[in-house]
Amino acid sequence: MASNLHKKDQELYNIFDLLDWKPPQIRHIIENGVLNPGNKLQIFGDEGSWKSMLAMHMAYSIATGRKWLGFKTSPCNVFLIQGEMGMLSVRNRNVKYCDGTKRIYLSKPGNVPNEESRATKLAYPPNVYNQAIEFFHLDEQSGKASLRKKLDTVIMESPDLPIVIIVDPLYKVFNHDLNVAREVNYFCNNIDLLLHDYNKPKDGVSRQLAFVFVHHARKAGVDKEGNRTSQGSEDSFGAKQISWWSDCILKSSLEESDKTKTTVRINFTKHGRDAEGFLPELIRTRWNKDTLHPQILARYMPKYPEDDLELRGDMLLSELE
Repeated sequence: MASNLHKKDQELYNIFDLLDWKPPQIRHIIENGVLNPGNKLQIFGDEGSWKSMLAMHMAYSIATGRKWLGFKTSPCNVFLIQGEMGMLSVRNRNVKYCDGTKRIYLSKPGNVPNEESRATKLAYPPNVYNQAIEFFHLDEQSGKASLRKKLDTVIMESPDLPIVIIVDPLYKVFNHDLNVAREVNYFCNNIDLLLHDYNKPKDGVSRQLAFVFVHHARKAGVDKEGNRTSQGSEDSFGAKQISWWSDCILKSSLEESDKTKTTVRINFTKHGRDAEGFLPELIRTRWNKDTLHPQILARYMPKYPEDDLELRGDMLLSELE
Protein backbone atom coordinates (compact mmCIF):
# COMPACT_ATOMS: atom_id res chain seq x y z
CA MET A 1 0.00 0.00 0.00
CA ALA A 2 1.34 3.40 -0.95
CA SER A 3 2.45 5.70 1.83
CA ASN A 4 0.65 8.99 2.45
CA LEU A 5 3.70 10.80 1.09
CA HIS A 6 3.62 8.85 -2.18
CA LYS A 7 -0.12 9.45 -2.53
CA LYS A 8 0.50 13.20 -2.26
CA ASP A 9 3.50 13.20 -4.60
CA GLN A 10 3.96 10.15 -6.82
CA GLU A 11 7.61 11.04 -7.44
CA LEU A 12 8.48 10.50 -3.74
CA TYR A 13 9.04 6.98 -2.35
CA ASN A 14 9.83 5.51 1.03
CA ILE A 15 11.18 1.95 1.36
CA PHE A 16 7.70 0.40 1.35
CA ASP A 17 6.74 2.34 -1.78
CA LEU A 18 9.91 1.04 -3.43
CA LEU A 19 9.02 -2.52 -2.44
CA ASP A 20 5.57 -2.07 -4.00
CA TRP A 21 6.97 -0.49 -7.17
CA LYS A 22 6.72 -2.80 -10.18
CA PRO A 23 9.83 -2.76 -12.40
CA PRO A 24 9.42 -2.67 -16.19
CA GLN A 25 9.01 -5.97 -18.00
CA ILE A 26 12.39 -5.57 -19.70
CA ARG A 27 14.89 -4.86 -16.93
CA HIS A 28 17.99 -4.96 -19.11
CA ILE A 29 18.85 -4.62 -22.78
CA ILE A 30 22.42 -5.83 -22.30
CA GLU A 31 22.80 -7.71 -19.02
CA ASN A 32 24.70 -6.72 -15.90
CA GLY A 33 24.09 -2.99 -16.20
CA VAL A 34 25.85 -2.58 -19.55
CA LEU A 35 22.68 -1.08 -21.06
CA ASN A 36 19.29 -0.71 -19.37
CA PRO A 37 16.20 1.21 -20.50
CA GLY A 38 16.77 4.90 -19.86
CA ASN A 39 20.57 4.54 -19.86
CA LYS A 40 23.32 6.07 -21.99
CA LEU A 41 26.18 3.92 -23.27
CA GLN A 42 29.34 5.40 -24.81
CA ILE A 43 31.71 3.52 -27.12
CA PHE A 44 34.87 5.48 -27.85
CA GLY A 45 38.31 4.96 -29.31
CA ASP A 46 40.86 6.04 -31.87
CA GLU A 47 40.13 6.08 -35.58
CA GLY A 48 40.24 2.58 -37.03
CA SER A 49 39.62 0.79 -33.71
CA TRP A 50 36.47 -0.97 -35.01
CA LYS A 51 34.18 1.03 -32.71
CA SER A 52 31.59 1.59 -35.47
CA MET A 53 31.50 -2.13 -36.21
CA LEU A 54 31.19 -2.80 -32.49
CA ALA A 55 28.08 -0.57 -32.50
CA MET A 56 26.66 -2.27 -35.60
CA HIS A 57 27.33 -5.68 -34.08
CA MET A 58 25.44 -4.47 -31.01
CA ALA A 59 22.54 -3.26 -33.15
CA TYR A 60 21.95 -6.59 -34.86
CA SER A 61 22.68 -8.63 -31.73
CA ILE A 62 20.09 -6.87 -29.59
CA ALA A 63 17.59 -6.76 -32.47
CA THR A 64 17.44 -10.55 -32.30
CA GLY A 65 18.34 -11.06 -28.63
CA ARG A 66 21.67 -12.72 -29.45
CA LYS A 67 24.67 -12.50 -27.15
CA TRP A 68 26.94 -9.47 -27.58
CA LEU A 69 30.57 -9.80 -26.43
CA GLY A 70 29.41 -12.69 -24.27
CA PHE A 71 26.59 -10.73 -22.60
CA LYS A 72 22.98 -11.84 -22.80
CA THR A 73 20.61 -9.36 -24.44
CA SER A 74 16.87 -8.75 -24.67
CA PRO A 75 15.29 -8.28 -28.12
CA CYS A 76 14.87 -4.61 -29.05
CA ASN A 77 14.21 -2.35 -31.99
CA VAL A 78 17.22 -0.32 -33.08
CA PHE A 79 17.40 3.08 -34.77
CA LEU A 80 20.95 3.45 -36.10
CA ILE A 81 21.88 6.99 -37.16
CA GLN A 82 25.04 7.11 -39.28
CA GLY A 83 26.53 10.57 -39.73
CA GLU A 84 29.84 9.82 -41.46
CA MET A 85 28.91 7.50 -44.33
CA GLY A 86 26.68 7.87 -47.36
CA MET A 87 23.87 5.46 -48.25
CA LEU A 88 26.06 3.30 -50.50
CA SER A 89 28.55 2.65 -47.70
CA VAL A 90 25.76 2.09 -45.17
CA ARG A 91 24.09 -0.43 -47.49
CA ASN A 92 27.32 -2.28 -48.27
CA ARG A 93 28.34 -2.54 -44.62
CA ASN A 94 24.91 -3.73 -43.44
CA VAL A 95 24.58 -6.29 -46.23
CA LYS A 96 28.11 -7.62 -45.65
CA TYR A 97 27.47 -7.96 -41.92
CA CYS A 98 24.10 -9.70 -42.36
CA ASP A 99 25.48 -12.03 -45.06
CA GLY A 100 28.28 -12.83 -42.60
CA THR A 101 25.75 -13.64 -39.86
CA LYS A 102 24.03 -16.16 -42.13
CA ARG A 103 27.32 -17.79 -43.13
CA ILE A 104 28.37 -18.11 -39.48
CA TYR A 105 25.02 -19.63 -38.49
CA LEU A 106 25.07 -22.18 -41.31
CA SER A 107 28.69 -23.12 -40.58
CA LYS A 108 27.85 -24.38 -37.11
CA PRO A 109 27.49 -28.18 -36.81
CA GLY A 110 24.11 -29.79 -36.20
CA ASN A 111 21.04 -30.80 -38.13
CA VAL A 112 18.46 -28.06 -37.56
CA PRO A 113 14.97 -28.26 -39.15
CA ASN A 114 14.33 -25.49 -41.67
CA GLU A 115 17.94 -24.38 -41.18
CA GLU A 116 18.05 -22.09 -44.20
CA SER A 117 14.92 -20.14 -43.24
CA ARG A 118 16.05 -19.93 -39.60
CA ALA A 119 19.41 -18.56 -40.70
CA THR A 120 17.76 -15.97 -42.94
CA LYS A 121 15.40 -14.83 -40.19
CA LEU A 122 18.27 -14.45 -37.72
CA ALA A 123 20.65 -12.79 -40.17
CA TYR A 124 18.31 -10.18 -41.66
CA PRO A 125 16.16 -8.79 -38.83
CA PRO A 126 13.72 -6.13 -40.09
CA ASN A 127 13.77 -4.16 -36.82
CA VAL A 128 17.15 -2.45 -37.35
CA TYR A 129 16.37 0.92 -38.94
CA ASN A 130 19.25 2.77 -40.58
CA GLN A 131 19.55 6.41 -41.56
CA ALA A 132 22.50 8.08 -43.25
CA ILE A 133 22.18 11.78 -42.52
CA GLU A 134 24.15 15.00 -42.37
CA PHE A 135 23.35 18.29 -40.65
CA PHE A 136 21.35 16.57 -37.92
CA HIS A 137 22.21 18.45 -34.73
CA LEU A 138 20.90 17.08 -31.44
CA ASP A 139 22.33 20.01 -29.48
CA GLU A 140 19.70 22.24 -31.10
CA GLN A 141 15.92 22.33 -30.69
CA SER A 142 15.32 21.65 -34.39
CA GLY A 143 17.44 18.49 -34.22
CA LYS A 144 15.70 17.26 -31.09
CA ALA A 145 12.28 17.85 -32.68
CA SER A 146 13.40 16.03 -35.84
CA LEU A 147 14.62 13.05 -33.82
CA ARG A 148 11.30 12.83 -31.98
CA LYS A 149 9.45 12.78 -35.29
CA LYS A 150 11.70 10.05 -36.72
CA LEU A 151 11.51 8.06 -33.50
CA ASP A 152 7.71 8.19 -33.51
CA THR A 153 7.74 6.95 -37.12
CA VAL A 154 10.00 4.04 -36.16
CA ILE A 155 7.81 3.19 -33.17
CA MET A 156 4.66 3.15 -35.29
CA GLU A 157 6.24 0.67 -37.72
CA SER A 158 8.24 -1.47 -35.28
CA PRO A 159 7.36 -4.46 -33.07
CA ASP A 160 6.22 -3.78 -29.52
CA LEU A 161 9.72 -3.87 -28.03
CA PRO A 162 12.07 -1.39 -26.35
CA ILE A 163 13.99 0.82 -28.74
CA VAL A 164 17.68 1.72 -28.75
CA ILE A 165 18.96 4.82 -30.56
CA ILE A 166 22.57 4.44 -31.74
CA VAL A 167 24.32 7.60 -32.97
CA ASP A 168 27.58 7.13 -34.89
CA PRO A 169 29.51 9.33 -34.29
CA LEU A 170 28.66 11.93 -31.66
CA TYR A 171 30.51 14.86 -33.21
CA LYS A 172 28.37 14.67 -36.39
CA VAL A 173 25.19 15.42 -34.42
CA PHE A 174 26.86 18.23 -32.50
CA ASN A 175 26.87 21.69 -34.07
CA HIS A 176 28.61 23.50 -31.22
CA ASP A 177 31.88 22.97 -29.36
CA LEU A 178 32.25 19.59 -27.65
CA ASN A 179 34.91 21.09 -25.39
CA VAL A 180 32.54 23.66 -23.87
CA ALA A 181 30.73 22.34 -20.79
CA ARG A 182 27.68 24.60 -21.16
CA GLU A 183 27.06 23.46 -24.73
CA VAL A 184 27.60 19.79 -23.87
CA ASN A 185 25.13 20.15 -20.97
CA TYR A 186 22.50 21.45 -23.37
CA PHE A 187 22.92 18.35 -25.56
CA CYS A 188 22.79 16.06 -22.52
CA ASN A 189 19.60 17.72 -21.29
CA ASN A 190 18.00 17.25 -24.70
CA ILE A 191 18.70 13.51 -24.67
CA ASP A 192 17.71 13.15 -21.01
CA LEU A 193 14.38 14.81 -21.71
CA LEU A 194 13.84 12.44 -24.64
CA LEU A 195 14.64 9.42 -22.45
CA HIS A 196 12.37 10.74 -19.68
CA ASP A 197 9.42 11.26 -21.98
CA TYR A 198 9.61 7.89 -23.72
CA ASN A 199 10.34 5.90 -20.56
CA LYS A 200 7.61 7.54 -18.50
CA PRO A 201 4.57 5.22 -18.40
CA LYS A 202 1.49 6.40 -20.28
CA ASP A 203 -1.73 4.57 -19.53
CA GLY A 204 0.39 2.05 -17.64
CA VAL A 205 2.66 1.39 -20.65
CA SER A 206 6.27 2.56 -21.14
CA ARG A 207 8.00 2.35 -24.52
CA GLN A 208 11.44 1.92 -22.87
CA LEU A 209 14.17 3.82 -24.67
CA ALA A 210 17.97 3.76 -24.38
CA PHE A 211 20.71 5.79 -26.06
CA VAL A 212 24.11 4.65 -27.40
CA PHE A 213 26.71 6.85 -29.05
CA VAL A 214 30.02 6.26 -30.75
CA HIS A 215 32.68 8.80 -29.88
CA HIS A 216 36.32 9.61 -30.59
CA ALA A 217 39.28 9.59 -28.24
CA ARG A 218 41.36 12.65 -27.50
CA LYS A 219 45.02 12.77 -28.50
CA ALA A 220 46.84 10.22 -26.35
CA GLY A 221 49.38 11.37 -23.78
CA VAL A 222 52.85 9.84 -23.48
CA ASP A 223 55.11 9.10 -20.53
CA LYS A 224 58.82 9.98 -20.16
CA GLU A 225 59.78 6.97 -22.29
CA GLY A 226 57.39 7.96 -25.07
CA ASN A 227 54.83 5.22 -24.35
CA ARG A 228 51.13 5.97 -24.75
CA THR A 229 49.33 6.51 -21.46
CA SER A 230 45.73 5.73 -20.63
CA GLN A 231 43.46 7.70 -18.31
CA GLY A 232 40.35 5.58 -18.75
CA SER A 233 37.22 7.61 -19.47
CA GLU A 234 39.32 10.79 -19.47
CA ASP A 235 40.66 9.67 -22.87
CA SER A 236 37.23 10.41 -24.36
CA PHE A 237 37.26 13.63 -26.40
CA GLY A 238 35.48 16.74 -25.21
CA ALA A 239 34.22 18.22 -21.97
CA LYS A 240 34.20 15.93 -18.95
CA GLN A 241 30.41 16.16 -18.75
CA ILE A 242 30.18 13.65 -21.62
CA SER A 243 31.81 10.95 -19.49
CA TRP A 244 30.04 12.01 -16.29
CA TRP A 245 26.71 11.79 -18.09
CA SER A 246 27.31 8.34 -19.61
CA ASP A 247 26.10 5.42 -17.52
CA CYS A 248 28.54 2.93 -19.01
CA ILE A 249 31.64 3.50 -21.17
CA LEU A 250 33.58 1.12 -23.39
CA LYS A 251 36.98 1.97 -24.83
CA SER A 252 38.04 0.21 -28.03
CA SER A 253 41.74 0.22 -28.93
CA LEU A 254 43.90 -1.64 -31.43
CA GLU A 255 46.65 -3.92 -30.24
CA GLU A 256 49.73 -2.20 -31.59
CA SER A 257 51.59 -5.49 -32.06
CA ASP A 258 48.97 -6.69 -34.59
CA LYS A 259 49.97 -5.32 -37.99
CA THR A 260 46.67 -6.52 -39.53
CA LYS A 261 44.86 -3.98 -37.34
CA THR A 262 42.10 -6.45 -36.51
CA THR A 263 42.86 -7.35 -32.87
CA VAL A 264 41.05 -5.04 -30.48
CA ARG A 265 41.13 -4.56 -26.72
CA ILE A 266 37.80 -3.52 -25.20
CA ASN A 267 37.86 -2.05 -21.70
CA PHE A 268 34.99 -0.92 -19.50
CA THR A 269 36.29 2.42 -18.26
CA LYS A 270 33.00 3.09 -16.47
CA HIS A 271 30.55 0.52 -15.15
CA GLY A 272 26.80 0.87 -15.21
CA ARG A 273 25.26 1.95 -11.91
CA ASP A 274 22.99 -1.09 -12.05
CA ALA A 275 25.74 -3.67 -12.55
CA GLU A 276 24.79 -6.78 -10.59
CA GLY A 277 28.32 -8.17 -10.59
CA PHE A 278 31.75 -7.52 -12.03
CA LEU A 279 32.17 -6.60 -15.68
CA PRO A 280 35.17 -7.96 -17.59
CA GLU A 281 38.40 -6.09 -16.98
CA LEU A 282 39.33 -6.67 -20.62
CA ILE A 283 37.76 -8.31 -23.68
CA ARG A 284 40.12 -9.17 -26.55
CA THR A 285 38.52 -9.61 -29.96
CA ARG A 286 39.74 -10.26 -33.48
CA TRP A 287 37.58 -8.90 -36.27
CA ASN A 288 36.99 -10.82 -39.50
CA LYS A 289 37.06 -8.50 -42.51
CA ASP A 290 35.02 -10.92 -44.63
CA THR A 291 32.06 -11.18 -42.24
CA LEU A 292 32.55 -8.01 -40.10
CA HIS A 293 32.02 -10.17 -37.01
CA PRO A 294 34.33 -10.45 -34.00
CA GLN A 295 35.87 -13.55 -32.50
CA ILE A 296 36.19 -13.29 -28.73
CA LEU A 297 39.75 -14.29 -27.90
CA ALA A 298 39.52 -13.77 -24.14
CA ARG A 299 37.42 -12.21 -21.38
CA TYR A 300 39.48 -11.28 -18.34
CA MET A 301 37.52 -10.84 -15.11
CA PRO A 302 38.78 -8.63 -12.25
CA LYS A 303 39.96 -10.07 -8.97
CA TYR A 304 39.89 -8.80 -5.43
CA PRO A 305 43.33 -7.57 -4.33
CA GLU A 306 43.38 -10.20 -1.59
CA ASP A 307 42.82 -13.06 -4.07
CA ASP A 308 46.60 -13.42 -4.37
CA LEU A 309 47.06 -13.37 -0.60
CA GLU A 310 46.64 -16.03 2.04
CA LEU A 311 43.12 -15.61 3.42
CA ARG A 312 42.93 -15.70 7.21
CA GLY A 313 39.17 -16.15 7.47
CA ASP A 314 35.86 -15.71 5.69
CA MET A 315 33.76 -12.59 6.07
CA LEU A 316 30.54 -13.24 7.96
CA LEU A 317 27.32 -11.32 7.39
CA SER A 318 27.19 -10.58 11.11
CA GLU A 319 30.50 -8.74 10.80
CA LEU A 320 29.14 -6.19 8.32
CA GLU A 321 28.03 -2.81 9.57
